[in-house]
Amino acid sequence: MSAKISLLERDYTANCLCNTKLGRGELTMKLNIKPDIVLRSVKTLTAKLSLRPIPMNDENAWPLQIGHIDAFIINKTMPSTYMPSQGGPKTGGKCKSKAWKQDLLESDLSEPSTDIAPRSMTMLFHPDGRPKTSAEFSARALRRRELCYISYLFLEREYRRSGLGSVVLNLLLSALPRLKSHDCFSGPVWLTPGSVDLYVPDDEYFSVAGAERKALIQRKEDENLERLVAFYKKNGLSVWAELREELEESCVIMGVPLICSEDKRLVESP
Repeated sequence: MSAKISLLERDYTANCLCNTKLGRGELTMKLNIKPDIVLRSVKTLTAKLSLRPIPMNDENAWPLQIGHIDAFIINKTMPSTYMPSQGGPKTGGKCKSKAWKQDLLESDLSEPSTDIAPRSMTMLFHPDGRPKTSAEFSARALRRRELCYISYLFLEREYRRSGLGSVVLNLLLSALPRLKSHDCFSGPVWLTPGSVDLYVPDDEYFSVAGAERKALIQRKEDENLERLVAFYKKNGLSVWAELREELEESCVIMGVPLICSEDKRLVESP
């Protein structure tokens, strides 16, 4: 595991050997962390995923690009940018808010540059930042100083349902507590399970129309959601919040706490 550090951007590499239905291979995760261009309290994390089959006939062959991850790390300790002269919200000119609440709970999150899933934020937190969840376990986790939201975990279709998803998720969760001190993450991680490209076979899709086709797609989405929830439960996540609606897309939030490991930090790469 290695790291390349600069003032604004940091690059890390984590890898592991894995045995899946596709055979034996080496998974490499290249992580990039940098400040968000809009939100002061947020750092963006992207990870590119590649797989090198073992054995390979050609040792110099390029690894296969199999997917990527997008995530956000939220710092809850950063002070707000409100100035006394501007009058902080509901404080009579004295700002008691933190930047994360100003960025993610008090602001209009409809801007296209913001992708922190306002629906999940409002399902997890009251406007004043208190956790909404009634489960003490998840409420305690959400009071931590830092939070991580995984907005996108994508594997190319040919690598799904092979066991690689579990390897990827566990490699990410094991890497976060081992980053360099300024990036070392020890807070909770959450995500909203959902398919990025729901597949409905042509013979099923074109066999119905109108309301029946809409019902078919909804049923496929529900089945896919249940499958993803089961997958994440198998990998240690639990359901923190759930919103089931007939007329709108259902939303399930799943999360897991992390414990910082001080003894195995990533070393700087040449």
